[in-house]
Amino acid sequence: MTLKEGIYDIREAMKLLSIDSDVTDRQISFLMRIYRATVIRQHITNNPGEHRDMLTQSLYMLLELNTSTRFPEYSSVGYSILSTVQALPNIIGQQMYKEYEVRIDSELGTEIEMMHKDRVSEYVHAPDGFIYGFREDNGKLYFISKNPSHKYLSRVIVSAILENPEDELNIHLNINELIRYPITIGLWGVVKDMIIQHIANEMNVPIDLLNDKKDGQLSEKA
Repeated sequence: MTLKEGIYDIREAMKLLSIDSDVTDRQISFLMRIYRATVIRQHITNNPGEHRDMLTQSLYMLLELNTSTRFPEYSSVGYSILSTVQALPNIIGQQMYKEYEVRIDSELGTEIEMMHKDRVSEYVHAPDGFIYGFREDNGKLYFISKNPSHKYLSRVIVSAILENPEDELNIHLNINELIRYPITIGLWGVVKDMIIQHIANEMNVPIDLLNDKKDGQLSEKA
């Protein structure tokens, strides 16, 4: 589903209820973002890992050589430190199920081992071929390695469930429109009903689209 298709689907449903006259596309996309995040959080809590590939987005994040003096122990033994130019947007996920995954967009044959930032100092004497990464408090991703080719990496690919799918546009500046809106058919049905109910309540329209929904609907298959 695309963002435009989602907005159109909402509008078609609202026309049947005669409540779409004063609702803008911006309002609809805002509600899509809010309720999608709510529904996905509940879904991945109840069904960890299910449909993850259909909910994630891949971000191509540019890297730059980092000259920070925060890690002098690495600089003194020949390591180089790279960081993403931009911060990783807010994401949805659980630590135990890999909130995000990072891979190299190159032919180096080297994998990235992501860790918590508090463990960085443990790897000061790690093997030369490894690349270790972590997420800083500022949201940027940092990568440390003694591999000579490491400092020439230009970007990494980060796969994650974004809290706001449109944050992809802030990372990929050459794209001005979000095409793929990551959500399953089953979850979209739940989000759609919640949006229409929200709009109906704001416009004081006596309608209840959710009274026949069972508590377990969020776990149904897409």
